[in-house]
Amino acid sequence: MRQSYLPLFRACCLCTYPDPALRTDESIVFFEAEDRVRASKKIVRLLADLWGCRESFVEVWNLEDEHELVLSSFNVSVPRYWMMLEIGSGPSGPVYVDVKRDGYPLLLVSPRKLQQLYQALGEVPHE
Repeated sequence: MRQSYLPLFRACCLCTYPDPALRTDESIVFFEAEDRVRASKKIVRLLADLWGCRESFVEVWNLEDEHELVLSSFNVSVPRYWMMLEIGSGPSGPVYVDVKRDGYPLLLVSPRKLQQLYQALGEVPHE
């Protein structure tokens, strides 16, 4: 049976639950979904389950699919998965997720994409 391809999405998320024990800092989250409409609903459900809070306490912004991330990249000559980790631009070029500075993103993805994202996390330059 052939497995269908699901696009990769990236979003910034946090839990605003009043109890500090359940509240989270901003997290970058990678996940897969059929399309943007389903992605916006899926990420809220996934994170509410993961964080143990109601969906109304999950905030999501900057939801982008992999194609949007590639199109908005500051450096089109880098590997595709580096573009997924690009979070801005600085004086010396693109700024990437830095696990020492930002912590690890949540990688709620298939094993193949997980491997590619982990590899890219180890390869991208850091300031």
